[in-house]
Order: sequence, then C-alpha cells, then structure tokens
Amino acid sequence: RTHPPSFAVQWLLFPAILASAWDLPSPLDPSSDHHPALCAFVCGSSSLGNAAMDSDRCNTVCRDKLGEIPLPSGVVSASCQQELNVWYNATESILDGTYKEPKLLEAIFSSSNLPVALATMVYSFATIPLRNPTAGYLGFGNTYIKDYGKYDACNYIDGAQFCITTYYLQKGAMTFSKYGPFATCVPSACSSDDVNGIWKFAESTLNSTLKSPEVSMALSLLPSPETYCGDRSYSLSAGGITVVCILCILAFVVLVASAWDYLSRNGYCKSNQGSESMYVNLPQTSTEQDGTLPIAPSESKSINQNEETKERGPSLTTEDSIAFPTSLQCFSLYKSYGSFSKIRSRKGTAVLDGIKVFSMMWVIMGHSLAWPLIGAGVTDLGALVPWPGTKNPSMSTWEGQIIMSAKFSVDTFYFISGFLAAYVSISKFRSKSWFKTLCSTPAMYLHRFLRITPLYMAAMWTYEEVLPAFFTSPFYDYTTEQQFCRDHWYRHIFYIQTMWPADAPKCFIVSWYLANDMIFFLFFPFLLTIFKVNRIAGYALPVAICVTSIIYSYVKAGENEWRIGQFDGSKYEPDYNYPPWTRCPTYLIGIIFGFFYRDFQAYKSTLGRKPIFGSWPKYLVDGILVSLALFIFGACVYGAHSDLQTVPGEMDAYENYAYIALTKPAWAIALALLCFVMFEDGAQTLSWMLSREMFAYFGKLTFGMYMIHPLMLGLFDLRMVRETRFSVTNYAVSFVGILGITLVTSFFAHLFIEVPLASFEDYALKGGKRKSQK
Repeated sequence: RTHPPSFAVQWLLFPAILASAWDLPSPLDPSSDHHPALCAFVCGSSSLGNAAMDSDRCNTVCRDKLGEIPLPSGVVSASCQQELNVWYNATESILDGTYKEPKLLEAIFSSSNLPVALATMVYSFATIPLRNPTAGYLGFGNTYIKDYGKYDACNYIDGAQFCITTYYLQKGAMTFSKYGPFATCVPSACSSDDVNGIWKFAESTLNSTLKSPEVSMALSLLPSPETYCGDRSYSLSAGGITVVCILCILAFVVLVASAWDYLSRNGYCKSNQGSESMYVNLPQTSTEQDGTLPIAPSESKSINQNEETKERGPSLTTEDSIAFPTSLQCFSLYKSYGSFSKIRSRKGTAVLDGIKVFSMMWVIMGHSLAWPLIGAGVTDLGALVPWPGTKNPSMSTWEGQIIMSAKFSVDTFYFISGFLAAYVSISKFRSKSWFKTLCSTPAMYLHRFLRITPLYMAAMWTYEEVLPAFFTSPFYDYTTEQQFCRDHWYRHIFYIQTMWPADAPKCFIVSWYLANDMIFFLFFPFLLTIFKVNRIAGYALPVAICVTSIIYSYVKAGENEWRIGQFDGSKYEPDYNYPPWTRCPTYLIGIIFGFFYRDFQAYKSTLGRKPIFGSWPKYLVDGILVSLALFIFGACVYGAHSDLQTVPGEMDAYENYAYIALTKPAWAIALALLCFVMFEDGAQTLSWMLSREMFAYFGKLTFGMYMIHPLMLGLFDLRMVRETRFSVTNYAVSFVGILGITLVTSFFAHLFIEVPLASFEDYALKGGKRKSQK
C-alpha cells in the first residue's frame, strides 16, 4: 500500500480514524489493553509537511508506546478506555459491511486535530525567544493557535461530552498568554484528567515520532494542559430563588397597587387623600428646582373628584368602598409613570440630561467591545489590537480610539455627581447654620443609600445568581465569581469593595463605580460644612486633595511602570482605575464647580438685569472657553494615539505617567468650562441639542441602564460556545442591540423598582405623612 501523493491530499481525502483503523484488528474486546482509539486521536492522518511524521509511522510509534503502559495507570482511566473501545468497534463495523453509528469517527471530526495543534504550538513556543512573542500568525497576539472544535456536533453524539483544553503560559495573565482553547469530544465516562492524559500522551508520541532536539526542548518547557469537560451549566441557587421571589413579590405589589389605583380613579374605591387626586395629566412640566432631576414620585394638581366620578359613571358609596392605602399608592404605576413623565424646565442645567445619556451610551459602547473578550473570545484579536504585523487594527485608528477612551464616561458621571451634590446642597442648606448642616449628615447618608441600593442589589444578585441559570457553555466560568460574591457580599452592601482594588472587578464588574461614588459622597457633607464656615477654605481643601491625588498617581505610575495600553500587561487597571484615592479628582472638581456656579449666580443676582459682559465680549469669552474645552477633550481622547499604534506601547515613559495622572482631572475641567458656557446660554446649538425633552426622559433611565447593561451583555456574550468574529459591522450591530434592550429593560426597572421604592422611602421617612399638593 502506498501513500497518497501529498500530505494535503491525504488530509483532505482520508479521515483520521480510517487511516488509523485500517491496519488494526477488529473487533476489540471493550476491556482490551490495546488502545487503537487513542492513536486515532493522537496521530490524525496528516504528515504536517514532515516526512518523519506520516500517519503510519505515528500510529506505529503510538501502538508501541501504548504497549508499554499497563492499565489502569495508563493514559486514561479504565472506564474511559472501555468506552473508547466500544466506539472503536462501531467504527470498524463499517469495513465489515455492517452499520453501527461511527461514534469515534464523529467524535474525532468534532475535535481539534491533536497532532496539527501540537506541532503548531511547539513550533510557536520554540521560536518565541527568537522574535516578539506576540507577532505574526504564530504569536500570541492574533490568538490564532486555537481550535474550538464543533460543540453542537459533539453534543449530538449519544454518550459524548465536549472538553476544552488550554495551555496557559502564565496563569491569570492577559488573554493572549495561552495556547488554545482546543476541543476534544470524548465519552462521558472520560474525565478532565483523562483528556489531559490524552494530550500529554500526544506530546510524547509527537516527540518520539519527530525525534527533533528542538521539539523535545519545546515540549519539555510547555506547561501542562488544563481541561474542563462538559457544559458550565448552573442550576438556580437558593440565592437566585430568593432574588426571583423578591422581584416577583415587588412586581405583584406594583400590579395590585396599580389595579387598586385604577379602581380608585374610577370611583370604585375612595382615596385617603381627601380632595386630592392621583390623576396624572400628561405631559407635565415642572420648573427647575436647584438644577436637580426629580427622583421622588410626583403627583398632579388637585382636581374635583366628584366631577371626575360623574364623568366615569356610577361608583360605590363612600360607606361601601374600600380606601386606597396611602402607603400602597407609592407603588402604583400611575404614580410611577407620572413621575417619569414629569420633566423640569429645559433651561440652565438641563443640558446635563443630554450629557448623561451620551455618556451612558459611551459606557455601553466600550463594554460591547470588552465583553466578548471575557467570554469565548474573538477569532481575530489582531483585527482589534495592534500587535506587530497586524493590518490596520481598530484600536489604533482615530475612530477606534473613541471607543478605547470610553472610560472617560465614568469621569463624566463622577463630575456630574459632585456638581449636583454641591449645587443642590448650597440651595437646600442656605438658611441653615454650618452646625445644622453637619447634623444633617446621617440623613443625607441614609437618603442616598436607600435611593441607589435596591436597584444595585437587584441587578448584582440577578447577574450573579439568576443569570448563570441561563448558561450552557463550556467557556465562561461563573463559579469563582459567584463564590467571591457570596464570601464578600458585605463589601458591596457597604460600598467598600474598591478599598481592595485588585478584588474590585471580581464581583459584578461594573459595581466599582458605585462604590467610589458613595465613598466620595461620604466626605461631601464635611466639605460642604467647611465651605459654609469659610469660603476660601471650602475651595482650597478640595483643590488641595485634587493636587495631592494627581501627584500620588504620577509618582505611583513611575514606581510601578503603569502603562495606559490595555494590553501592555501593567497593573494600571487595578492600581489606578479602581481605587477611590486616584479617581477622586473628577468628583472634587465637580464639587468645586458646583460651589463656584452658585456663587456666580449669587453675584449675578446683585447686578440685577445688567449683564456682566456685552454681547460681543460674551461671544468671545464663550468661544474661548468652548475652544479650550474641546481642545482638552481631544487631547484626552487622542493624546495616547502614538502609544496605541503597537503593543506594547512606545510612548515615552514620563509622558505616559503624565497622561495617566492628568487626563481625568483635565476631562473634568473641560466639562466644567463647557457646562458653564451652556448654563449661561452660550454654545446655543450644542445646548439646544443636549437639552431636548427626550434626553430628560432617557436621563432618568441612565442609572438603571448602568446597572442592567451587564445582564444584557452577559446573556448575549457569555453564553457563546465559540469565539466571535470581530468586525466593525458585527460590533455596531451588537452595540445597537444591547443599547436598545438595555433601554427598554431599564424603563421597566424604573417603573417597578426605582420610583416605587424611592416614593415609599420618601413616605416612610416622613412618618407616613405626604406633602400636600397645591
């Protein structure tokens, strides 16, 4: 018998199992010590372009090596070997003219080609010292040395399971520091250790077949394979059941309250509000109050209940009707939607609505790119990341850097949060002494905690305990994250997880933002008190803290060699991005701007209607401030353009440290300049766009969108059974889809969770007394 004319033809025309099985006895006793089925996995049928590596020679070496290994301490366990032999016998029956399902053939077809994978891996690993380890086809950068096999095909085989094997060069390092994953479809009787044994035996067989010193050296240094078999599926845990029950109870209360409210509105029940009505006249517009967004539920003006009852027809008498409990009114969808539909004046600080909405879109835009990387991965990481030799990767393009700069959106929210805290509080506590202001601190803490915690906890525990129940994928491992959340739940309920920066993203990865925002707010009442005592000290203290934080960040960046590049492998992300002591400047700049703008408004009020500047000087000042703000925005987004042209980045070390320490505070300063101009009726085109009514509505949903978008991304990306192909079109479609479903889901969360609980908190803290409506 002669070989086909070339290894390529042999590979294409002869399945591996038939090439191996042709010379082997048939049938086999399932308990036989012979292992021809293993050789089918290990050898394949390709010579790999190497005359020493033809399938006959590999099978001969394989059988000889297997003859030296007694069972059950051999390559695989006895139970696994027995099932493999059963599969092999079914395949051999094809040659006898009978038919049994050729499970071994199907399994190998569903698996990675072991000899091809190993030979490619060995060649890559052997040449790493000679070149950039991330460069080229065989480098880590493009992540081409992997084979996801055929997940669905393997699962269709009765009694088979899908196993994923990975060679980690540095455990826990960046996603490119590994070979794999590789797929192996084996009987369900085989364990992860059995599959590891198959891969280790394949290494030994490859070494003995090729007899190359270079191959031997590379194989000796190659790390051990790590395998996971079966789907990573999760049942609904006790915690998940608890979350579902709580959400269902809340939904039930909302629906009951809405139904009762409907009956009350139609005269079948009496209201406890006397002459006041719960009716909502839409649309509603309220005047601007302290520049804040209305977060407590609102009620419409009183109307004549008797007249409305006549219009709706007969109703029960007062004696027969049942009163609508005031506490239950808080959960009515009528009230919740009334609160959602009520917007403030579209002047002044209303532009913050548009800024919030676009910033939230920016967050989702960045995470839509990141989530596939933490799931099954992408086919062509080199199309995204500028490894040496890649062609026009998206991350290095001018438009791609907008996505890579999405982290500035978080600084925008910090700035707005600090500004509103200061701007609103100055007005709220204007008539109170500094001592009474300080005494209000516990109430301020309680109010903020009760407002943001319910939705935060609902989203977090849904993500960690409920979402995994929908997963059936061999790739993303939820076990470690779930256990970490269960062990460290107290960090999240008290908003202190960023005090351990390295652990901050290990549970509900987006929650670090809320922790920092809450920590910043803890210090705000004291800054406000100092400001009321002494204006100069009130400005000087936050400025001093900002400068100290910036200097600290610059020094630490130099000591620890932080690099701005996402794939440069430094500890920039955990050591700078998460700790509150490095991220506080943007919040503090927001506070400073809030103090300043209140003082500026007070100064303007002393001038009466006399403008500070004439028309042309005002236009000139506005133009200068807007131009400066846009220049700073551009410098922040594109200042690292040269560094993002390759991995690792080539920006000068000191420029890199300065970029890390200065850009986020600079971003907040630019926001302050731009907001000041728009608050004062400048930049009218931009101000007109950002203050549109639709942004007022969408702006109320941004908190919910931030909490909920990880659930939508998880449902879409973490359930994948193979990698995603990155392209601009695929990415754009994914982003728009995630944005849309997040917006819709957040709307329902706003009506069923945020507003009802906020209204009930307002009702409870006032001792059951509601504000009278004028």
